[in-house]
Amino acid sequence: RWADIFQALISNGHDKADLARYTQRQLELFYASILRQKNHAKADLIEAVNQGFGGGSELTNYLKKLRGG
Repeated sequence: RWADIFQALISNGHDKADLARYTQRQLELFYASILRQKNHAKADLIEAVNQGFGGGSELTNYLKKLRGG
């Protein structure tokens, strides 16, 4: 488990040398934040795919919103 936490933190921009100075609580909180962000991104992707399959004016409006139009 710790290997997964360290790898996730490093993959998300934390410096390997800094990890030794983090408290256990900090490591857990950073890791939980990374997992939340990944889960939100997955949910957004699922929502976008679902809307894409639905098509129609809802999709057109959604795409305009995403593109700032």
